[in-house]
Amino acid sequence: MGLRNVMLVADFLKETKYLDRTDGRKLCSDCSSIAILDPKECKPLIRNVHEFYISLNLKMDESLRVLLVDKIAMLKFNSPDEDDLLCMVWLSDRRPKRALVRISKCSKSEGSLGVERKPELPQKLTALQNSSGKIKALVLKFGTPYVHMGATMAHKMMHAWLYLNGVTELEMRVEEGICNLMRYMWMGWFCSTGADLLCKTSDEQVQYTRKLKDYIEHKMECDEDETYGQGFRDAMKAVSRFGLTTVLNHIVKERCLPSVHCES
Repeated sequence: MGLRNVMLVADFLKETKYLDRTDGRKLCSDCSSIAILDPKECKPLIRNVHEFYISLNLKMDESLRVLLVDKIAMLKFNSPDEDDLLCMVWLSDRRPKRALVRISKCSKSEGSLGVERKPELPQKLTALQNSSGKIKALVLKFGTPYVHMGATMAHKMMHAWLYLNGVTELEMRVEEGICNLMRYMWMGWFCSTGADLLCKTSDEQVQYTRKLKDYIEHKMECDEDETYGQGFRDAMKAVSRFGLTTVLNHIVKERCLPSVHCES
C-alpha cells in the first residue's frame, strides 16, 4: 500500500465515529446503526432463528432463554484469551454458580449508551433437560450487528440441539463444523426470505447488513483453521451429498459425519 493510500486510510479512521459499549469495546458508526443493544430488540431475532430451525424440521424449545451480557460478564464463562467469544451455551454444571449480570435495558442517546444491568440467578432459570444434563440459556454479548448476532445464535443453537439429543462427546472438528454450517445456512436463509429488510428501515442500513453478511460468509469460506474452517467445509460436503436430516441423524447415532465417498 502506497503512502497516499495509507494516509487516506488514516484520515478515514480518524473521521470514523465509534460508540463506546461501556465494557471496553467500541463499535463503528455503521455497525452501531444495525447493532442489537437492548433485549427487546433481540426478541424478533430470536423468533427469526427459531423459524429458521423450524423450516429445517429442527424445532427447538422456545422456552430456552437468551440473555444479553457485556464483555465482563461473558468472561465469567471463559478464560481471558477467549474474550472474543460472542456467545456461550450456559450448562447447569458450568460457571458462574452465582448470579450472572445481564443487560436488562440499553438506550442510545447522542452517541453514548445508557446501560442497565440486572443479576440473573441460575436457580431462577427454567432449564431444558435431557439425560446428560441441563441447558439454562444462550448467553450473547450485546452490541453486536443484527446479522452477526443472528448467525452466532444459529451456530450456538445447534450446539444446544446436539446436547439435548444426547450428543455430548463429539470430535471438535465435527461439532464446530456442523454448527458453523448452520451459521452459514441461516445467513443465506435470512437474506433470501427478505428478513434483512425488516431489521432496519433505511436503505443504507440494509445494504450495510448485506455487505457484512457477505464478508462473514467469505471469511468462513476462506478460513484455514482445521476445526472451524475445514470442519465447516466437511459438513457442507456431507450435507450437499446426503441432506441435512441424514447428516444430523448420522452424527447423533455414529458421532461422526457420513463419508462422502460412499453411501451410508
